[in-house]
Amino acid sequence: MATAEKTDAVTVNPNVNVIEDMISNLKLDIEARDEQIVIKEEAADFISDANERIKKGSQALSFMTDYMTDKQIEDVEELDLFHVDFEQSSERGRLNEIAQIAFDTIKKTKDGQMTNGDLYESYAKQTDETPVKYGEFNIKLRSLFSSMRLLREIPEDAVKSHDHIIKVNGFTPKK
Repeated sequence: MATAEKTDAVTVNPNVNVIEDMISNLKLDIEARDEQIVIKEEAADFISDANERIKKGSQALSFMTDYMTDKQIEDVEELDLFHVDFEQSSERGRLNEIAQIAFDTIKKTKDGQMTNGDLYESYAKQTDETPVKYGEFNIKLRSLFSSMRLLREIPEDAVKSHDHIIKVNGFTPKK
């Protein structure tokens, strides 16, 4: 026994030209498509630029691991950067000899601060070897500043970097 399927009747509005309606709908679809293409292209450009900045930044960080604190390494690892591999390093957190001398010297002061020039002079007197030049000395101290162990304050009357005040971050004088 065959059964007839019920079909819904389509009502056509006699006041609307079907061809004009179809053309109008096609125009709207083309406009919407073209807008989405532009959005997609702009997004692709942004994503490409962002990926390049992320790649360069993470590559730069991979060379700085010996100067990072454990917290900084943890923060970077949370970013889940696929091309950065932080291997355990016995050097991480360890100061170079010049930075260690300078840090120990400034920690022994009564107020935890010295001018950069005085700090250099103190280092030069303490070293058994020929002291490095002033510029190299400052480069050797970078790990102390990047790890925030030392802070640099530039007085208003400073004429050169010798006059900068170098402070131990969070210094509390011994009683």
